[in-house]
Amino acid sequence: MCCGVKFATKHYEIAPYPWRVYRADSKQVISECLAGITVALAQVSESIAFAFIAGVGPLLGLHAAWIIGFSLSVFGSRPGMINGATGVRAAVLAPYVTEHGVGMLFYIVCMISFFQALAAAFRIAKLVRLIPRPAMIGFVNGLAVILALGQIGQFQYPDSDDFLPGKVIGWMWFVVVVTVAASVFLPKIPKIGGALPPSLLGILAATIAEYAIVRPLAGVDTPTIGDIGEVSGGFPKFFWLDSQYDGQIPDLNWETVKTTIQPAFIAAAAGMVEAVMTMEVVNDLTETNNPNPNQQLFALSIGNFASGLLGTMGGGATIGLSMINCTNGANGRYRISGIVAAIAVLVMVLVAAPVIKVIPTASLVGVMVVVCTATFEWSSLPTIGASILPARVRSLWCFARVKRKIRRSDALVIVLVTLVTLFVDLFTAVAAGVLFTAAAYAWDRGHELRAEETLVKNADGTSTKIIHVTGDVFFASTMEVRARGVPCFSACAVCSVHWAVGSGQCVAWWVT
Repeated sequence: MCCGVKFATKHYEIAPYPWRVYRADSKQVISECLAGITVALAQVSESIAFAFIAGVGPLLGLHAAWIIGFSLSVFGSRPGMINGATGVRAAVLAPYVTEHGVGMLFYIVCMISFFQALAAAFRIAKLVRLIPRPAMIGFVNGLAVILALGQIGQFQYPDSDDFLPGKVIGWMWFVVVVTVAASVFLPKIPKIGGALPPSLLGILAATIAEYAIVRPLAGVDTPTIGDIGEVSGGFPKFFWLDSQYDGQIPDLNWETVKTTIQPAFIAAAAGMVEAVMTMEVVNDLTETNNPNPNQQLFALSIGNFASGLLGTMGGGATIGLSMINCTNGANGRYRISGIVAAIAVLVMVLVAAPVIKVIPTASLVGVMVVVCTATFEWSSLPTIGASILPARVRSLWCFARVKRKIRRSDALVIVLVTLVTLFVDLFTAVAAGVLFTAAAYAWDRGHELRAEETLVKNADGTSTKIIHVTGDVFFASTMEVRARGVPCFSACAVCSVHWAVGSGQCVAWWVT
């Protein structure tokens, strides 16, 4: 406490630090601000694209970006994370917007907030510990591929599946290469390179190349952000007071509530999984921790409720933008970059749209190329290969450098989660990874069952065989025990001895 004001002492606390902390670390504060501006430039393009996927206007995506980003950064999102409109949200809501209209969207977003509030109250985020490491690797690999495939739309006409002319695409790739090269090599120049984040340097270099080389010399105009959609507008209004939705807002009754439950639950579950997974990625990137992940879910609930009331599509954690943020200066200790990114998007919508419109979209593709390369877990490829190869093959000289090896079940989880993330959705992919890992664990534990026989002489001259069983008893365990020469221990015996498993020993009370 200072002058009656409470200040934070840990990076995961909601309250800000005392001002002396920011003054003593002014260089990092500047880096956080620049990282937030860089994120905002990329977020404009992504938000517009996600709005089109959801079947709504671009301003709904842009307003969702700053409302979600600001509210979560203020109310407890994990420092270093960027929040806004997401592809997962857009993909889930698109069919319902098509069927029921944009008016139903706002009720669904408010219902999403309700489910996320319940999750925070019951501390559901702690279940992230059930997600195995292979599932997380498969998640980031699948997400990197999704981010890469999502850039294909930048080479197509707006609102169309037709590709731009080949000459235009060729020069767009030139701008992409300039962006990647500037992002990689300019930061290595002393004094000059360290002044701005790598991605911002790439965007500036690409913009200069567009207007100094591509347009005057090649005579080609590559698409800009202004060509994607309208990025200027005013403050959002409460959706029931906005005249543009007259006649489109359903009456708030039980039928409307029932319609919102299913899509809201799916979107809320997917958003919560994406949030806790993004949190783990930021933990790794910044080498910090976040001991209260349920704080993120509570902040998500507040942000989506405000977003729904103000007539936007809502959103959640964005792992791609969080990667850009953490690789361009954010250290996972301050919330500055998230707040700056949200305010920058709002300023772009209100006053800076003329400047933003001239930025070539190919520069944002270049930024995402760098992000996808950093996101993908490249070391998992030789690891998966080593797990598939038998030991005698790995010992050959041509595989001498393949030293890593994991269990084949773990390698299969990585591949499974990656593919399901690509072809279904994130929530289903992580659930499939957890279920498969649980089944593999149960199978392995079933092989660890041990049974020892003891033959006891009875007073009447008969003998009783006592079987002492140690380990977890599954129905699959009976095959293992029979294989070890205990024929009397059959499937029906599992039910007979199950009551005594808790003691570590059980006695089979049948006579052989």
